[in-house]
This record gives sequence, C-alpha cells and structure tokens, in this order.
Amino acid sequence: MKKVYLFLYGEINTDGRVQRSIDFLKSFGDIEIHLVSCGMIDFPIEGIIQHQTKLKPLGLRNYMQFRANAKRIIKSADVNNTIFYLHDYYSILLAPVVKSIKGTFVYDAHELLIKAEGQKYTLREKLFIWAEKRWAKDAYRVIAANAEREQVMKDVYGLTNTLNVLNIADYKYKQAAGTVKNDFDWIVYQGVVTESRKLSFFIKSLKHLPSNYKLMIIGGGPDGGPGDRELLEGIAKQEGLFDRVLFTGRMANKDMMEKLKECKVGIITYPFNTYNNIYCSPNKLYEYTAIGMPVISSKQPFLEKVVLSYNIGGMFDFEDEKAFADTVQKIISNYDEYTGNIPAFLKDYNISIEKQKFVEALKPLFA
Repeated sequence: MKKVYLFLYGEINTDGRVQRSIDFLKSFGDIEIHLVSCGMIDFPIEGIIQHQTKLKPLGLRNYMQFRANAKRIIKSADVNNTIFYLHDYYSILLAPVVKSIKGTFVYDAHELLIKAEGQKYTLREKLFIWAEKRWAKDAYRVIAANAEREQVMKDVYGLTNTLNVLNIADYKYKQAAGTVKNDFDWIVYQGVVTESRKLSFFIKSLKHLPSNYKLMIIGGGPDGGPGDRELLEGIAKQEGLFDRVLFTGRMANKDMMEKLKECKVGIITYPFNTYNNIYCSPNKLYEYTAIGMPVISSKQPFLEKVVLSYNIGGMFDFEDEKAFADTVQKIISNYDEYTGNIPAFLKDYNISIEKQKFVEALKPLFA
C-alpha cells in the first residue's frame, strides 16, 4: 500500500489548502495518508493518521522541534512505498532529508516568495528563497496557487516540473450569504489581522454608511496571536465606531464558513508591494462566492478581471473611504443581481477542475 506523508508547519484546522490536498489524495483509492503538523488545537480528520507537534507554529525553537519530529518520521519511512508532500515554504527545508533517503516529494508552494527586482529580502526570506532555488527542481511536482505564480517560479528558478492548483473552496452550502437573519448589514473581512492590509481604512469607511452597516473581522496575527487587533480597536474607539466593529479572532475553516452566512459583502484586500500580493490567489474569493456572497476587492489584475467580467461585486482603491462605502451600498441595493451572477463564476472556477489537474499530474506516482 502506498503511503503519503504531508508536512505542514501550521495548524490544519485553519489551512483550507492542505485540507483540500488531503481530499484530492483520497481519490487515489487504497493509500494511507499521514499528516505531520503542529498547533495546540485538535482537528481530527476522518481516515487520516495525524502526527501533531503540540506547539504553536511560532519561533525558531518551535520550528526546530517540528523539523526534528518530521525528520525522524521521514527517516523511519519505507521509502519504496512512500511519497512525501511538503506544504508551504517552511517544509522545503525537509527536502534534503527526503533526498538523503532517495525519497520522492511534492512541493506545494502556498506563497510566492520571489520579489520584484530592486525589492529587498529579509534574512528569513533569503533563507527560504535559497532553499526553494536549491531543492524545488528536485520535486516530482512544484505546485503553485495560480498560473501567474507558476510562471514566475518557472522563470526565476528555471523549473520544468510545475503545476498550478487554485485555492477553490470545496463547500456545499445549505444557506446563502445573508440568510442568517439579524438587523445588520455585515461587511466581512477574513484573513490576517494586520494593518499592512490597511484594515483601518475599512473601519473608517463605516462613517460613510448608515448605522445598520457593521464590519466583522475574522482572523488573527500571522504568528497565531491577535495580530494588530489592539491597534485597530483603538482606531475604532477613536473614530466613535467601536460598537460597529466585531473581532471574532481565529476560527476553524468550517466554523468560519458558517459565520460568513451572517454577512452580506466580503472584502478581499491586498497591498501592491510584492509579487505574492500582486499575483494573489485568495482562498477568500472562493469561500465568499461558495456561499453566494458578492465581493468588494482591491484591484489586483486577476481579481479585477474576474470580479468585473462576471459582475460578482465591485472594486475599490485605498484613496477614497466614501467611494468604498458607496460601492458597498450599491452591491447591497442590487443584491439579487450580484448574487445571481455568482453561479456562472462558480461554473468556470470550481474545485472539480482543480482536482482533475492535481490527479492527472500525480497519477504516475500511484500507478
């Protein structure tokens, strides 16, 4: 029996991309799937053998303990019957361990670390860029989160073993967005709670909306903590908007999807500072639309193309709070029109297409 070991320096309950890759792998039938992850939250997945390092994905010491556990598992595996699946850039540092036992691995690059010419790298970014450049070419497949990221990795690293799989949610909704009744029109942001995403802009925009409009912020900091929540709460108080902003904290993916049903419009926002953000591949686009929710998005090329061509929401820039508010009101005032356009988008961007690409690319490993 073939075995697959997936490695994630993160918490599985909040990582929809890893959850989907597990579901895709189940398509290969009689295989044994192991997940090596970390975090303090138990999140059992049916039919999966889980090896959990009971530490938050935070700091060098915790990472080194995770890596030591992962290395021990790799070394003990029957290499002839095992495929190693390395998720996100932290796991690329396990590639030389896999190579040392002549193992086969797949590398799923969640993020695009490569920056535009002239942009500076931190020491940590330099390490992982070096690691990707050194070992990504040895992977059976390098999986990028969209075609644009795939092309950048091919050009810079000289790769010929790439594939792209979009972050499309596998979610069969029973209730559409806004069907959980309350007295408010909730606008929702879900993601990393950091002012680098200019979340204060959305808080201040509430001044230009009627009092029944409120903002829900779902998520935490990039290190698993609260992020910039305290800063943003202070801004809300200063602006007299504290009672119109709700911070839920981090939520498991399935719980978040239920919470989204209370909301009417989903915010997608990224700065224009790196290739990773310019060529973003946001889970949230597909999570919002999976429950029939229109979106309001920053103007990254892919997002602008799909939002406007399918007419599933509106766009904004960060120069005009009132224009953002006006666009939100336009969407809610014409809600049936926008929600009625979402099925056409979901027909063209659906998980079945991504699953087929994944299965076809990896099928030889399970022959």
